[in-house]
Amino acid sequence: MDILTLELFDVTVSEALREVSRVLEDHPGLPLRIVIGGDEMLLHNVQRFLERSGRTATPYREGSGWRVETASADAPAPALARAVEPVTRIIPAPLQAPPRPLLLTRASLGAGNGGV
Repeated sequence: MDILTLELFDVTVSEALREVSRVLEDHPGLPLRIVIGGDEMLLHNVQRFLERSGRTATPYREGSGWRVETASADAPAPALARAVEPVTRIIPAPLQAPPRPLLLTRASLGAGNGGV
């Protein structure tokens, strides 16, 4: 089976995502290999885009860059054992009465002197 290779060097994130989208539309059944420079933000965004498109993206470190392997869209995704996450319960704080305003009168402050 053929693997389509896409090289993304010196491109912005939006340019890369447009190119990946175009390749996925033109070749929907082929597995895809994407070679990315050392830009980890670009890697993260391409990986998220592929996962939102229904493709599993597996990144591999290659020297100073990255290689992302994706299976074809109709290929079954590998079964991953999902870890059971503990259920976190949020316990609300006990209700407290709102604070009451404090009224300071002239009599409680004292007379003071005129120079202040």
